[in-house]
Amino acid sequence: KRWYQRRVRVREPYALQNKKITNIHPELTVYEDNKDMPRTAIAIPKELTSRTLKTDTGNTRDSCTIQISTDKSTVIYSSIYMDQKQPIPVELIRQLAKRAKERKASLVIGVDTNAHNESWGSKTTDRRGKELEALLIELNLTWANEGNSPTFVNSRGHSTVIDLTIVNEDAKKILKKWQVSWHNTCSDHKYIRYQTLWETSGKERRSEKDTDWSKFKHELNKRGILTEVEKTTINSTCTLDRENSKMHNEIIRCFKESTRLFSISEKPRKLKWQTEEVSRAKNKINKLLKRKRTVQTTKKKKTKTHTKTHQKN
Repeated sequence: KRWYQRRVRVREPYALQNKKITNIHPELTVYEDNKDMPRTAIAIPKELTSRTLKTDTGNTRDSCTIQISTDKSTVIYSSIYMDQKQPIPVELIRQLAKRAKERKASLVIGVDTNAHNESWGSKTTDRRGKELEALLIELNLTWANEGNSPTFVNSRGHSTVIDLTIVNEDAKKILKKWQVSWHNTCSDHKYIRYQTLWETSGKERRSEKDTDWSKFKHELNKRGILTEVEKTTINSTCTLDRENSKMHNEIIRCFKESTRLFSISEKPRKLKWQTEEVSRAKNKINKLLKRKRTVQTTKKKKTKTHTKTHQKN
């Protein structure tokens, strides 16, 4: 059993003019829609790329879906942006729920819903929120959100919960420690972090980029692997399989001794331009905007009060 944390579901990402999303992390592979300027993406550790399939369901400008198969489990991840000017993508969510049920897979959907409902921590409930809640209940889905920490805070001081982590029953068992991160995102939306427990073979994380090949060759010669193979008489398939397995295991041992272990930092990766100076300037601008809007609102209220008083007189 291993805890994986470096899967990133992205909504409204920074995209370049060539419709490509900027590099999120050097050790992550990004899945996105290249046909149009993407508003969603998913990034996973490169070590899981061989286990990952980009599905034929839920891959558009506003949604991205992948399926990761491990030794004993399958997890479907989806990232969805629900444009507030568009209706809720009911059919898409139905298809994802159906796919997960057919494959007996865990389903995890990161969604910018633009919908408010007190059930998941919003201060109010609107029509869109009621519609989405009814759909989730119908499909036997729920949300992993805990508490009422706002996931959206803008410069006007408005805060609410509109970002959901939607899961099915299987995903509820493997998704733990859900939280809204305090890290600065340079966006109105906050980071949402959680851990996912998978059943895997527990392979060590090494990269051939970090291999000391001189040491690798030295270890091979020291163990005399190639010499033993040349001396062995192969007269049956059983002998061939045995010697092949023996040589394979020895090569893996040499590789492990010649390559350092590595891990990916759990901290969100800062963009090159996201310096402390930029963060301070952004916070200062947000405070000035909030102060200006407060003054304007106060002036409007005074004007309305004065107008009403004048009309009465």
